[in-house]
Amino acid sequence: MLTALLYRIFYVFHLMECDIFYRDHPPYDGLGDRCSRNEIAAGTATQYSILGMTTTLCGTINLFVAGWMAKRYGPRMALMMQTFVPSIRVATQIVGVLAGGEAGIIIFQCTQLITIIGGPVGYILVANIIAGELVVPARRTAVFGMLQGCIMLGQGIGYLSGFSSP
Repeated sequence: MLTALLYRIFYVFHLMECDIFYRDHPPYDGLGDRCSRNEIAAGTATQYSILGMTTTLCGTINLFVAGWMAKRYGPRMALMMQTFVPSIRVATQIVGVLAGGEAGIIIFQCTQLITIIGGPVGYILVANIIAGELVVPARRTAVFGMLQGCIMLGQGIGYLSGFSSP
């Protein structure tokens, strides 16, 4: 599920922020979770908000890049780029998680810049461009609706089965 994935990302940010906090503070010697502090929760929320903002901003820019790619290289090549590049982003995010701490958070947030070149927002646009080229003008609205319905159905099935991506 997407929410489970988002909680995992949030949890990873929480652990990395905890590592950052205890780098400058004395080691924890009490009972319970050592990361259960307000300072750590505030830092986690800040970093996670920055991640959300960069995801939205880079996804919006990706719309323009995907449109440009479709005009310049054709919709097929643009679709290949829009679906291939997110795998590079995920691999880089794994590197960020392995790095941990402040470097890991920065790497993870910077991976959203990769979304400018390719991502889910762009491949939905390119899929609509391809559908618009294949269908006669009188049927385009119906086909766009069916395409969006299929995308929503696929996302729903992915969420329910646990195979979702950020």
